[in-house]
Amino acid sequence: MAQLGITNRANFNRTIRKHEAFREAMADCGATEVASTGSRYNDAFSITFSPDPDATYFRVI
Repeated sequence: MAQLGITNRANFNRTIRKHEAFREAMADCGATEVASTGSRYNDAFSITFSPDPDATYFRVI
């Protein structure tokens, strides 16, 4: 929210988080919203990686 320069949380939730394109993009990359340590509300994204049985290495970017 701060990165986009939006200061009104309700406006951010209405225009970004609840937008169908945003939700589809989140689903496409396998991301879910989670609460970070010490937070009561979802304020971070988490992506679960599943191991590829044919991979011989992995790369962290």
